[in-house]
Amino acid sequence: MFRRTLEFDGAIHEELIEDTDGFVVRTHQETDQIIADNSRMRSQPQVGNARLAARIPVAVWHKWMQETNGEIQHNSVMLVAKLNSPEYAYLRTVEGKL
Repeated sequence: MFRRTLEFDGAIHEELIEDTDGFVVRTHQETDQIIADNSRMRSQPQVGNARLAARIPVAVWHKWMQETNGEIQHNSVMLVAKLNSPEYAYLRTVEGKL
C-alpha cells in the first residue's frame, strides 16, 4: 500500500492512496470549527437585507461537484435544495428554509 500527500494548504488535505483495487484520491478537511460557527450564527439574529445563508466546507463542495458533474455551481435551485435538506441543515447559518 502506498500513500502520498498531494496537497495540504492548512485547511484541505489531499492524499493519493493505492490499495489492492487501484488508486483513490482522499480529500479531508477539519470541519468542526465551521460547523460550530454555523450553529452559533443560527442562534443570532441577522439584520438587514443581506444575510449569510450557509458556510459549506470545501470537502463537501467537492463532493457535491462530483455528484452533480459540476452543475451545482450554475444551478441555484439545486444548491438551495441541498442546503434545505435535513442532511445538510448543519451548513445553514440561518434558521428555517432558504
